Amino acid sequence: MADEIASTGGAASAYAADLAQPAEAERLVRAVADEEGRIDILVNNAGVGMVRPSTELSLEDWNLAIALDLTAPFLCAQAAARRMIGGSGGVIVNIGSVFARVGMPQRAAYCAAKHGLFGLTKALAAEWARDGVRVVQVDPGFVRTDLVQESMRRGGFDIAQVEDRTPLGRMADPEEVAGVVAFLAGDEAGYLTGASVLADGGWVAHGGW
Repeated sequence: MADEIASTGGAASAYAADLAQPAEAERLVRAVADEEGRIDILVNNAGVGMVRPSTELSLEDWNLAIALDLTAPFLCAQAAARRMIGGSGGVIVNIGSVFARVGMPQRAAYCAAKHGLFGLTKALAAEWARDGVRVVQVDPGFVRTDLVQESMRRGGFDIAQVEDRTPLGRMADPEEVAGVVAFLAGDEAGYLTGASVLADGGWVAHGGW
């Protein structure tokens, strides 16, 4: 991705981190802050899907989902906010899911993590607002990504079923979700904090299958 940005005349640096390891969040944020001198925006987009029958869900898989989908966003937000507060402030965008709003069979760990993420978003927003840090969330529906394709394979359903269930009649392109993130991180969304925006093609509003 950094190479793609550079090829179009932009500037970008890439950093690798295993966010299942708690110390990696601080290391990653520190590396970016040291190179750039500041952190204005954090997008918590790392995560893992988890489709398992609840009676067969191992503690290892449960812990992995919680670690990557809930604990890692908290630790990254904490590390970034320590640098934003007392400076020029900033914006933290958490990437949630429609499963932060609803439940679905075989997604106990994933739903628990994403519901928890929305609670975290609201708590941090309330705590850091007067320090100039906004915290918001985007809850995408089904997006054309490898992660979603794997979740569909494990869950035993396909693109046609998703499209039939979605009022807009299609899955989202990644760029559409990115556009919502860019809006929330920008000045035009300056009065939004503690909020979550559904980017799901009406999936949650529909309420059925």
